[in-house]
Amino acid sequence: MAEPPCRYRAGLRHWHPLLPSRQLGRRPLRRQLCGEPLVLFRTAGGQAAALAEVCPHRRMSLAAGRVQGEQLVCAYHSWRFGPDGAVQCPLMPAAGLRQPAFQVREAQGLIWLRQPPPGEAAPPPLPAWPQGDLLPAGITLHQVPAPLELTLDNFTETEHTSTIHQVFGFTDPAAVELRLELEPAATRVWNSGPQKPFPRLFDAFIDVRPRDQFANDWVTSFEPPLTVYEQTWRRGERLRRFRMRVVMF
Repeated sequence: MAEPPCRYRAGLRHWHPLLPSRQLGRRPLRRQLCGEPLVLFRTAGGQAAALAEVCPHRRMSLAAGRVQGEQLVCAYHSWRFGPDGAVQCPLMPAAGLRQPAFQVREAQGLIWLRQPPPGEAAPPPLPAWPQGDLLPAGITLHQVPAPLELTLDNFTETEHTSTIHQVFGFTDPAAVELRLELEPAATRVWNSGPQKPFPRLFDAFIDVRPRDQFANDWVTSFEPPLTVYEQTWRRGERLRRFRMRVVMF
């Protein structure tokens, strides 16, 4: 028996942000999540949807199709697919055929996807992090051509900070204070040391001065893979106004 076009993988049970909402218009988009090829489309009513990419009829990529009303139409034989995976065939009954579909949510300016495991009672909530009095600066997409474990390792070590980072780093690695906390599904690395000199006028722009203490607070979770790091500066007991928080999936 042939394998279905989209197989459940354990990592798909988590919510994953796949792209900014603004990037999904009426034209279908091909993407990949946890190794699974899929197609995203937006219906005429504005609903975002995601299906396994390959048509079960003749293996045509549904990303080459078009959106018509609330359905995605295959470019080869005009099979129609609803956001829930329901299939309509123009010349024959579909016999209850369904295309594997993903759960889709739009929040925080992003399109989130997951594929629930069999027998799940209810979906988990979307990942959330406190914004406090911070102002959102934007969303950046960057694909890292490296294994996930090496990428996460980079987020949890500080040895490269002084030599690689040109702006946010330490003048003296030997003077850096380091703390590490380990949990069953997360790590937390906190380090603080003397800030290296900023480029001209940059320090005035972000209210940071020479000899300020620069601190990194990195929390990396593994279920789902997620890193939140916050950067702050202080002079003695005084915390500088500028601070930065970055959330990475």
